[in-house]
Amino acid sequence: MKTTLLFLSVFLSANLFGQTFGNGVTDIDGNFYESVIIGNQEWMAENLTTKSYSNGDSIPNSTINWGSLNNGAWVNYNNDSSFNAQYGKLYNWFTVEDSRNVCPVNWHVPTSAEWDTLSSFLGVDAGGKLKHQGTALWQSPNTGATNSTGFRAYPSGYRQGSSSAIFELLGQYTIYWTSTSNDPQTALDRTLKHISSNLFSGTAHKNNGHSIRCIKNPCSSSTGVDVQSACDSYTWINGQTYTSDNNTDTDTLISVDGCDSIVTLDLTIHSSDFKVAFFAENQFYSEPPYSVIFTNQTPEFDSYDFEWDFGDGTVIQSNEINVSHEYVSNGLYTVTLTATDSATGCTDFHFEPYYIYISGFMGVNELSNSSKNLIKILDLMGRETSFKPNTPLIYVYDDGSIEKVFSVEY
Repeated sequence: MKTTLLFLSVFLSANLFGQTFGNGVTDIDGNFYESVIIGNQEWMAENLTTKSYSNGDSIPNSTINWGSLNNGAWVNYNNDSSFNAQYGKLYNWFTVEDSRNVCPVNWHVPTSAEWDTLSSFLGVDAGGKLKHQGTALWQSPNTGATNSTGFRAYPSGYRQGSSSAIFELLGQYTIYWTSTSNDPQTALDRTLKHISSNLFSGTAHKNNGHSIRCIKNPCSSSTGVDVQSACDSYTWINGQTYTSDNNTDTDTLISVDGCDSIVTLDLTIHSSDFKVAFFAENQFYSEPPYSVIFTNQTPEFDSYDFEWDFGDGTVIQSNEINVSHEYVSNGLYTVTLTATDSATGCTDFHFEPYYIYISGFMGVNELSNSSKNLIKILDLMGRETSFKPNTPLIYVYDDGSIEKVFSVEY
């Protein structure tokens, strides 16, 4: 039987200018960032603070001249770590362009075009909708600041890339890198100011130190078919178990990156109820060694491969209808026949407990006198019964021991 399942993930979109928060993200250093969904984009709601690229490589903390650097570097504002928690770190643009990715996995530094998308969605006073309101952090007048998007832009200032290593504009400006290069010396950026409600586009020298806000990778729909076959039941990636009686479903799969993905399960369920059976004309023997002939009674016999376990440690593979086995010791033997469908890999088995009884005498067992008490009598099929003469039985005692008994009535 076949079943087809469709799994579709969903991606949240924000109400116009409302605050819709995402699930957030954790960077390689273990720093957690809240996130906010604006339009069809998900942004960090905090400035980046990582010291490492997403592959775990360290980003140098360089407090000296950045003018001649052509590799990534970071600093805290004024080289003071107390600014880190509120404002994040300041990075040069070479950190941004590094292929090791300064943002967490499935996130990236936004392009200039992605900033334009944000600005177009927000429309008039886009900067005010991104800025944290009030003048506790922003200098007065903090024009138009409402933080209506939940973006929470703080005035983190910047670091000049010159040899003088000047830090300035804390409380007045925040400048965000884009990943878009302008020319060999400069890259595009976005600026928010305390005296304006606009979001400004500009350029800055690549050796400057600016803030970074990461954006989640855009979603692209993907499809695939998962072809599976199973015996009797199958548990898929959604945790659901399917059988021949329950083989259809549609569910929602939230992928790890939050993007749409459609997976079709092409499932075939094979039955492993082969109705395995066997028979031995006589099950009670004396005078070992003794050869017992077993007959395989499984329907559609030619469809399977068979394994016999005779209960005395001997296991063989045989597809013959009649199989002979010689028992060399007294005992009660459980026989098991296992069938395997080579086309599907499914197996089924049948066993008969205490099926073969080999005894070297036909007399009365002398039961030892002891303090143990008989609590149950079983036949050779393991079923509870009562004493019967001329019948092999199993005595079960209250100390957990068992005894095989064959009593002859003359």
